Amino acid sequence: MEFLAIMFVGTLIAVWAVAGTRPKRRNFSYLPPVIPKEMNPPPPPETWQSEPMDEIEYAIAVDRHTDDPAHNPFPSPPPPQLSGDAC
Repeated sequence: MEFLAIMFVGTLIAVWAVAGTRPKRRNFSYLPPVIPKEMNPPPPPETWQSEPMDEIEYAIAVDRHTDDPAHNPFPSPPPPQLSGDAC
């Protein structure tokens, strides 16, 4: 029992000594490093229209643009319809 009491007192003294030697840190906050734009270019724009669309798809794209222009760009106009005799 005396051994446990001596060990307890020794542990308290060791913790107090180590806690007193550590440097005090105040107002520490981590800020990520600032990377210049030249080193971190913006991602390339998305290609959302890969094939020409017909009139129905064009109307749907125009409706989406009028509802939310920030997320839906104005669509390219549909190509003119070619007649069967031109080929």
